[in-house]
Amino acid sequence: MVQQEREQKVDLKKIYNKSKGPKYDLIAKWIGSNKRILDVGCGGAEFSKRLSNNGNQVIGIESSEENYKIAKEKIKAYYGDFFKIEIRGSFDIVLFGDVLEHMSNPKKAIRKAKLIADEIIICIPNFDFWGVIFLRLFGIKKMKSGILDEDHVYFFNKSIIEKMIRENGFEIIDFASPAPKKFPRIYNRVIRLNPSIFGYQFIYKCRINK
Repeated sequence: MVQQEREQKVDLKKIYNKSKGPKYDLIAKWIGSNKRILDVGCGGAEFSKRLSNNGNQVIGIESSEENYKIAKEKIKAYYGDFFKIEIRGSFDIVLFGDVLEHMSNPKKAIRKAKLIADEIIICIPNFDFWGVIFLRLFGIKKMKSGILDEDHVYFFNKSIIEKMIRENGFEIIDFASPAPKKFPRIYNRVIRLNPSIFGYQFIYKCRINK
């Protein structure tokens, strides 16, 4: 239903450089320690550094030269396109944190991850979030930030991302839609009613379906 792809060079320089908050706390908990992590679209590597401080070996890939210069001061990082970089070795987890929506071919990204890791963690915005549906009803299709960010080239809802995960060789082993800092009690109540509509963002932990 809500798919949109454009073949273009994607600049990820707007990917924010944060490491704290409910989303990051949950992902860090899922990962734990003593893991080898590939962080695709690592931005300025603030969260990558947090994972590294937790006892993980983290390697980042970043396509924005500006962010790469920041990231390489914190972790081992590569500059370039995930699809073109030759990745050596294997990983426990490939992390796609708010990056698949910036890719023209997220299916290809998931398939590449399958070649180098047994697990992936995906964090994506929900294009069917009720607030976004409201905006779309008034003809608002692009914004400077948020789910309708002008740099997003692929729009996901819950059914699209889950189908994509399964069709490309992974099974979902954990799912969450963490409450934002504002109104967490209300969010946690409504998300149980219908996550497809009330979930602002979805996080999946997936394992290769052997």
